[in-house]
Amino acid sequence: MPGVLVRSSNLSEELAGPARSRFIGLCALFLGAAIVRVAVVQTARSYLLPNVWYEYGQIAANLVTGRGFSIEFLGMFGPTASQAPVYPSLVAIAYLALGVQNAAAALWLQLIQAVLGAWLPLLVAAICWRMVPERPVIGWLAGWTTALHPTLVYAVTHLQPITLLSLEAALLIHSGLSLTELGPQPVARTVALKAVFLGLLGGLTLLTDPILGLVFFVAILTALCWRPPQCNRATPLGVRLRAIVIAASVAVLLPLPWLVRNYAVFGRFIPIKSTFGYAFWQGNHPRSWGTDKIPRAEADDLVAMARGGLRELTETLWKARHETRYIDDMVLTPSERQRLATLSEPERCQFLLHAVLDYIRHHPDHYVRLCLQRLRYFLLFDETNPRTRLPAYRAYHALFVALSLLGLWRGRQLWRRLWPLPAAYAAVCLFHTLTIVSIRFRLPVEAFQAVYAAIGIIALLRPAWLTGSRTAPQALAAVDDAVLTEEGDQDSCSKRAA
Repeated sequence: MPGVLVRSSNLSEELAGPARSRFIGLCALFLGAAIVRVAVVQTARSYLLPNVWYEYGQIAANLVTGRGFSIEFLGMFGPTASQAPVYPSLVAIAYLALGVQNAAAALWLQLIQAVLGAWLPLLVAAICWRMVPERPVIGWLAGWTTALHPTLVYAVTHLQPITLLSLEAALLIHSGLSLTELGPQPVARTVALKAVFLGLLGGLTLLTDPILGLVFFVAILTALCWRPPQCNRATPLGVRLRAIVIAASVAVLLPLPWLVRNYAVFGRFIPIKSTFGYAFWQGNHPRSWGTDKIPRAEADDLVAMARGGLRELTETLWKARHETRYIDDMVLTPSERQRLATLSEPERCQFLLHAVLDYIRHHPDHYVRLCLQRLRYFLLFDETNPRTRLPAYRAYHALFVALSLLGLWRGRQLWRRLWPLPAAYAAVCLFHTLTIVSIRFRLPVEAFQAVYAAIGIIALLRPAWLTGSRTAPQALAAVDDAVLTEEGDQDSCSKRAA
C-alpha cells in the first residue's frame, strides 16, 4: 500500500500541468465561442428589424399585458397551449425589464443566447472526453467545431429556443453519462443528486419543447446501458436503475403544474403542447412540401439578389421569410376557417389531424413521398426555407455532412462508445421525417453531428491521432487497478462487467 500511495502522489504532480493546460484551453474555447456569437449579434443587428418575435413574442406580450398565456391561433384569440411555456416566459421577462417588442429587449435576449451558446462547445468537449478519454484531441476539435459552426452561431440571432434546446440536449447526454461512472463521493448520495439533476433537465426540456424529450429518453438509455472505459469505476446496474426511477419521476413532476393548467383551461389532458395535429396537417396536406411553408419565386429572387455584408444579408433573409407563405394561409378556405372558429384550440388541431389522416389513408404514396422528402430536407437542405438557398450555406453544409459521414466511417471503432450521440440525432430525425420538418428542428442536435465532423477532420489531417495515447484518465485507471490489486479485489471489474 505505501508503494501505491507514493505512485499516486507522483501521478498527481504529473497531472497538475495537464489540468492547468486543459483549464486554460477551456477558457479560450468559451471566450472564442462567446466573442464570435456576440460579434454576429452586433453585426447582423436583427434585433432592429420588425416582427422578429414569432409566436413566442405574441404570447409574451399577452402575458405582460394581463391577458394570460394566449394568442390568436387559426383566426381565433384565446388561451393557448400551442407553445411550451419556458421560452415565452423568458421573453416576457425581457418585456417587463425593457419594454414590449422593442429592440432593447431583443438585443438583451440575443446576448443571453450568445452566452448560453458559448457553453455548448465546452459540453461537447466534456462529452467526448467522457466517451473517449484516451483521444482528447477529438474533444478539443469537436468543441471548436461547435464553437465556430455557422448555423449554431447564427442561431443566437433568432428569438427562438434553438440555442437553449441545444444546450439542454448536450446537458442531458452529459448527465446520462455521469450516472454511469462512480465519483469520489459516497455512491448513494452522489448518484441520487445526479439523478435529480437529470430529471430536472428532462422536465425543463419538456417544458421548452416536448419533442426534445426524445433526447431525454436517449439520456436515460445512456445511464442504463453505457459502459465507461474504466470498468472498475462503473456504477452498478442496481444503482443505475434506482437513479433512472428518480430521474424519470422528477421529469414527470416538473411539468405537472402546466399539465394541470391545460386541463383546467381546455377540459382535457394535453401533453405540454396542443398542436401536434395542426403540425402534422401542415406537413402532410395534399399541397404540402413536408414543411409548414410553401416556397414562392419572389422569396427565391430576393435571396438570389442578396449582396453586401452580414447585416444586409440578414435584412434580405428577413424579407424573403415574409414573402414565404405558411400553408394554412394558402389552403384554408373561408368556410373552413369559420368551422374552425367554432372549436377550441385542441379541437381545431384534432379536426385537422383527422382530415389529413383520412387523406393519407386514401393516398399512402403521398405520405411515403413526403417522408422521404422530409428526410432529405432534415439531412441536407430544406427547400422551402429561403436561408438554404444561399450558395455559401449549401457549400458549407455539404462539406459538414461529408466530414460527418467520413468521421462516422473512419471512427467506426468508437461506435460502441459514441452511440448516444447518433442515437439522439436519429431519434429527432425519425420523428420529423414522419411528421413535419424544418431546419430549426435539426439545430438542437447538430452539435452531436459536429463530433463526427471533427473525427472526419482528424481522419483527413492526422489519422494517427485516432489511435490515441496514454493520457490522464488511463493513468488514473492504472492507479485504480494497483489499489484493487493491493486490496485483493482483482476480480471486481470482471464481476461488475458480468
